Amino acid sequence: VCVQAGSCTESRCEPTQALVVNQSAAEELVNQFATKLVHVDVVMGATGYTFTATNLAPTPLDVNVTATFGKVVAASAAQLHVSGADYTVVQDDPVLQFPLHLTNEQTWTVDAGKELDPSYADAVSVTATYTPPRLNWNETPVTMGVHAENLSNGTRIHLTLTPNKKLTGVSIPVEIPKCMAQYASQLKLHGHYTILKDDPLIVWQFNTLSQPAEITFDTKKISDDCLRQLKALTYARRIKGPVNPWLLVLRELWETAGRRPAAPALRGTP
Repeated sequence: VCVQAGSCTESRCEPTQALVVNQSAAEELVNQFATKLVHVDVVMGATGYTFTATNLAPTPLDVNVTATFGKVVAASAAQLHVSGADYTVVQDDPVLQFPLHLTNEQTWTVDAGKELDPSYADAVSVTATYTPPRLNWNETPVTMGVHAENLSNGTRIHLTLTPNKKLTGVSIPVEIPKCMAQYASQLKLHGHYTILKDDPLIVWQFNTLSQPAEITFDTKKISDDCLRQLKALTYARRIKGPVNPWLLVLRELWETAGRRPAAPALRGTP
């Protein structure tokens, strides 16, 4: 742990709660996560919309993104101009479908050819359909720990990740218990993340992970019992050379009292 913020010139090792595999919770979260592997963001511009589809799975997916446009945007599909993706016209109403072979992320635009009113931001609805891959979870070479820091107006949760080898394409879905927040908007989130469900279910992403890292978010004041309900799932696309890509592990974020003594783990970011 770094004693002072900024450059880590003074540090020390402290024990923190180690995380243990919970198989029933793992299967529940894996099944939940499998239906949320494709996330589509839509951002309105001056004359059209930018779509960004992100694949959170550890393998490429064939995805059909269907976009339905309100009549205020265009009276027919012929009035829309698409750049950056193939598409088919499902209905002239207009409804367009974009077939994607999605490895990581793809962005495309749909231009309406006219100035759009700010109220048209919600005039587009999207759905993404795909065949969920079979997600088998297994032990990943990451030591995980948790620490709750008291703030003047709430609690900051630190989820620490300490890899024992270089990982690439790392995703960490975290299921936030209701005792922390009813909705994702009630949390202050840090780092690179995607909100999968407002329930909330949030995934943090790292391009590479070779040194200790940390996920943090701020919530209201919580109890130790509430912290025990936090769950996380960790997987990596690749570990050094060729490996089985289905590397999933879910951990309880607290030791059950009396199960075994807490193991030392690094917390904090040097």
